[in-house]
Amino acid sequence: MTYNLLIVGEPDHAALATALAELLGVPPTGVDIADEDAEERDWAAPVLVTTSPRTGDAREALDIYLAESFAAPSERETAVGLARALRTPVLYPAEEDLPSAFWVATPTGSRIRARLDAEDGGETPAVRVGAVEYPVVALPGAQVRPLPDVIRTHVMPSPIADRIGERLGADSDDRMWHAVNRLAAWEALVARIEFGWPPDGWYPADYYRGDLETRDRLAVSVAEAPPGPRAVLAGALSGIDDAFRRLTHDDGGAALAAESGGAAVDAPPDHWWWRHVPRPLPWDRQPGR
Repeated sequence: MTYNLLIVGEPDHAALATALAELLGVPPTGVDIADEDAEERDWAAPVLVTTSPRTGDAREALDIYLAESFAAPSERETAVGLARALRTPVLYPAEEDLPSAFWVATPTGSRIRARLDAEDGGETPAVRVGAVEYPVVALPGAQVRPLPDVIRTHVMPSPIADRIGERLGADSDDRMWHAVNRLAAWEALVARIEFGWPPDGWYPADYYRGDLETRDRLAVSVAEAPPGPRAVLAGALSGIDDAFRRLTHDDGGAALAAESGGAAVDAPPDHWWWRHVPRPLPWDRQPGR
């Protein structure tokens, strides 16, 4: 198990060794901490910590390696524990596949999403936290704003569309693949609603509007499909639509109109999905509101 952490405050290696020992259930002598250029190390120690200096918003990077015998806590648990023990924020990578996506573990035990700018070059790399979703006293230069891009990287299940896709041959018409991809996107929205808007419990109104536009295009794809595939797509779509209706209610388009500055939703009468929204509204849970 390896952890990659960034310490915001000034490093105190004695305190770090004590904190890691308590978190991991080893004696302090079982934690070896050394600079990245060190050659003499206790390579048999169950916890090896390699440090490298940083400037900017973090003072030190930690590469923590645990022996395979450990029933190790998660990187999140370790970062939160160190932040509490060292009384300084600790940055650790987010689960999403975005190199700039991080979490800030605070001394109070909370976690706040953060976005790192690219590290400056030079002999000592500089860490810049460009944005956080909530204010962090130790990061006064970070912009406080929502960070919705991780939502797009959080893949939601679409088993119905997946099964249809598996039945398509490699030489299938591109229009059929477009139809299946749109079906998958619509199914994913329903899953987001049902599971409480992962990963962070909210969803921007413009993302939701984009999903409704995908549903518009899906209607065209189904109508233009050959008879056999059309029946399969229509049957699958009917089931997903039923779930969407169950998880939303018809407000006549008022919520989206209000979020758009009062402009009425302009959709054909048979595009009923434009009048449906979940409750509570997922964009009302946006950080900072």
